[in-house]
Amino acid sequence: MMADLCTWITFQAHPTPKVEKEDDHPEFFGIFVCPLDRSEPEQLLKELLRNRMLFLTEITGQKKMAEKDDWGMHERLKGQLHQQGYAVSLTKMHARTLPLE
Repeated sequence: MMADLCTWITFQAHPTPKVEKEDDHPEFFGIFVCPLDRSEPEQLLKELLRNRMLFLTEITGQKKMAEKDDWGMHERLKGQLHQQGYAVSLTKMHARTLPLE
C-alpha cells in the first residue's frame, strides 16, 4: 500500500555552503521524512534548512519507509509528519573548539 510509505532522507548540514577542506566537517546530521507522493522532497528540505540558516551539504541516504514500521528513537517524527506533512530532526555533531591564546 503506497499511501503509508514515506521518503526517509538522511543528510548533513552546515551554517555555510560546502567548502572543500579536509578539516571542515558538517555541523549537523539530520533526518527528513515526508510522504512518498510529495514531489521534490529535496527542494523542501533545502527550504526548511535555509529557514534555519543552514545549508544542505550532503544527502547520505534515501529510502522508503512504511509509516507503520517501528522508527526506533525517531518515533516522534511520526507526530511531526501528521501535524506538518513532513518531519525534520537535526543533531549537532560536535562543538567547535576555539583556539587558545
